[in-house]
Amino acid sequence: MKSSDVIHSFWVPTITGKMDVNPENENTMYIEVNEEGVYHGKCAEFCGPSHSLMDFKIIAVSPDDYEKWMSDMKDADPDAVVEGDTAKEGQDLFEENNCMACHSTGDSPVDVGPNLTDFGNRAKVAGVLDHTKENVKDWIMDPESIKPGNKMTGNYPELSEEDADKIAEYLMQLKPSEVTPENAGEEVNE
Repeated sequence: MKSSDVIHSFWVPTITGKMDVNPENENTMYIEVNEEGVYHGKCAEFCGPSHSLMDFKIIAVSPDDYEKWMSDMKDADPDAVVEGDTAKEGQDLFEENNCMACHSTGDSPVDVGPNLTDFGNRAKVAGVLDHTKENVKDWIMDPESIKPGNKMTGNYPELSEEDADKIAEYLMQLKPSEVTPENAGEEVNE
């Protein structure tokens, strides 16, 4: 684990202790769980204005499901999953508006923002909003109002609501894997 900005602390209280995540060095943590499911974690180091919103989850699946997911991610072709004119226009806008300077899809490496290859299977937008197209659009239009101090704020050209809607339609279709949080087992830790 390595931070791209400040010190964070990776913590999933039901299955492991805390480990600092630093910008200067890489730390490694090995986690083993005995029960498939979704385990909730959060940053345990005060790290900035949206610290209280830094929630995440570990999805524990069988070794076979994990290998299937890894294979799906490696073979992901964002062009192959996009259907419909609106989503295709959204994909073009995603590329034209330089979103790929921070985000990647497929296997192109980018370290600034999260890889969005499996974005359509997420349960939350920015870790805080329910994963709906309308919330994705709201995030694109004004990320600062949702998560103060995030790296997306002010880093791209202003978009019209229509363009944000098209990009949201594109992102919601990025689902190369059938292994998702919903079929990974029960919520283990609320």
